[in-house]
Amino acid sequence: MTIFEYGTLQAFATDVGLDIFFPYNPEIVELLKRRNIGINARWDQARRCWQATPERANVKTVEEVGAKIEQALLSQAPEVWAQTVAGLRRVPTVSGRFELAAGAGGLRLRVPIGHPCERGIKKIPGARLHEGKWYLGPQSVLENASDLKIILGAILGEDKRMFVDQVGFLEPRRIAGPLSIPEIELLALADENRILFADSSFIAKADANMAKLNVPVFPFALVSFKADANGFLFASLDYLMPDVAFRRLQERELREQKMGLMHEAMVPGSWSRLKQHEVLGD
Repeated sequence: MTIFEYGTLQAFATDVGLDIFFPYNPEIVELLKRRNIGINARWDQARRCWQATPERANVKTVEEVGAKIEQALLSQAPEVWAQTVAGLRRVPTVSGRFELAAGAGGLRLRVPIGHPCERGIKKIPGARLHEGKWYLGPQSVLENASDLKIILGAILGEDKRMFVDQVGFLEPRRIAGPLSIPEIELLALADENRILFADSSFIAKADANMAKLNVPVFPFALVSFKADANGFLFASLDYLMPDVAFRRLQERELREQKMGLMHEAMVPGSWSRLKQHEVLGD
């Protein structure tokens, strides 16, 4: 599923258009509805979200609808906001403890309840708490840039320390086993460096001894793969070492469209650990 990230709102691509979610904000509602802007979104009571379609936005694709929303939000923000967003998007979090999302609509933050940074965020004029996440519009971010720089620096520093602490025990490790997906789908999940990303459910099922990796997503290097007589795909994967894994996860977060994830439903049978020099067929 393609996600369009705008900071204070998110849009999810569907078969008919974009489902747009955000804490109620009359200014954003007006922006999405106003005819002269051309998004012409409508409230979908069944899905409890605003919906924008190419037809109503007078464009051909959902990507063009997403671009219209982006431009409409930027047009309402101070001129320097687009440049500020570009900088904020270069510093994603990866540990799962925090959330930091910047976009044309502002900034969204999640910190654990009672975290020291929470006190600082509360003091920022215009910061709104909704379902455990803080929402700040462009003006609030820009007018409180010095305070937010300290807060974000603390979040990012702790995020990396936490990730390295959670996976720092890792030593070189190779696993191999069956995948219930065709070769073309496996390669589509891998990036240009043959790096695959797996969620915690995949790791728990394919390598139960490593379920203690307390992170939501972890990257693997695709070493080799082959199909067996029954049509199952067998693959061997290397765990990436902590510092490299952290950089790869940051790179994934920075992509406009994130790489898909391997998950437990793709594991139809038992996996085993290989020696580091072994590959399939040895």
